[in-house]
Amino acid sequence: MIEKGWIGIVFCLLFYSCEEPRNMQAEIEMALELKTENYKRTEIARCNEDVHFAAEQYVDSLISIWVADQLIDTIKIPTKPIRPSSPPHILGTIDTFSTNVK
Repeated sequence: MIEKGWIGIVFCLLFYSCEEPRNMQAEIEMALELKTENYKRTEIARCNEDVHFAAEQYVDSLISIWVADQLIDTIKIPTKPIRPSSPPHILGTIDTFSTNVK
């Protein structure tokens, strides 16, 4: 009975040692490639969210400006007219009026 146990152990060791050695470097590279691809996808998704948020903010500000100019202010106040240039001074160019009546 003990011999059968030893024979079983020997066969197990033989079959275990007959396996091909695992290539750990290839498994490490595959796991690293999967992690880098996952990281790239998450970063691209985050970047897209940031760009969409910034674009929404910009469009909202443009719409706000348009609404403020067009819809809210319905009374159009005319602009101030241009001030005309002043005439030349007339003091000293005409004769003074006399109060003596003849």
